[in-house]
Amino acid sequence: MYEWNATDTFGERHVSVADLCAHIGNQLPIQVVKLIARDVLRGLENLHEAHRVVHCGLDLNSIVLSPYDMRALISQLTAESRPSLSPRSETSFETMFFDVNSMLTSTSQPVFSVLPSGDPGAPHEPSADIWALGCLVYELLAGERLFDPEFQTLDLGLTAEESHLIQIIEILGPFPLDMLKAYPHSDQWFTDTGTMRIDTTFYPVALGDILRERIQPDDNGATTGFLATILKLNPRERFRAKDLINHPWFTSL
Repeated sequence: MYEWNATDTFGERHVSVADLCAHIGNQLPIQVVKLIARDVLRGLENLHEAHRVVHCGLDLNSIVLSPYDMRALISQLTAESRPSLSPRSETSFETMFFDVNSMLTSTSQPVFSVLPSGDPGAPHEPSADIWALGCLVYELLAGERLFDPEFQTLDLGLTAEESHLIQIIEILGPFPLDMLKAYPHSDQWFTDTGTMRIDTTFYPVALGDILRERIQPDDNGATTGFLATILKLNPRERFRAKDLINHPWFTSL
């Protein structure tokens, strides 16, 4: 893949995964999602371990590939029912198509030595990038966001924050009490016992059950296992990028 240079014009030299979805649909083949996730993890490993920074802006627009690779990939996706992941025939497992490091100079933030570990999306935490990747993997597989902060905000009179927290609890379970105590703003939404301050009804649903309705059954168990290592409420329990790269979910690549 073309190596990004800070002097390049983004629109001229790169296209994004959002552009890819605009061409072929929001729900990508699982092998393509694996390729994206693998390359992003390699980029995050470089940011977290070598540069000691976190991305803080991981989304479908910040994951980019060269126009050449995108044209070749789209050609294969439209020509084959189960696409090869090698737009260039000589491509090996080690080659990266998708690049997340191009955002290094504009959005990345330093990793501080002492940080609160309570907020699943807290800035300046490497684990926040891992959480964001898990949400993106789900979105690319299912064609919809895992958590939609605007869901039922008008119907039920919820704030976006309340709706978001309810959805997280319904899918991943209650927030650990020690985690809430470590986060300085948790008392805005939670009581001292860890329950939400608003009176609401929860409808728990397993992540595996959600995926079963949206991806091939043969892939459901492995994908659920992969996401389970990422989408952990406690940031300290999430795998690091360099460990996730070797997850069995990538074996088929």
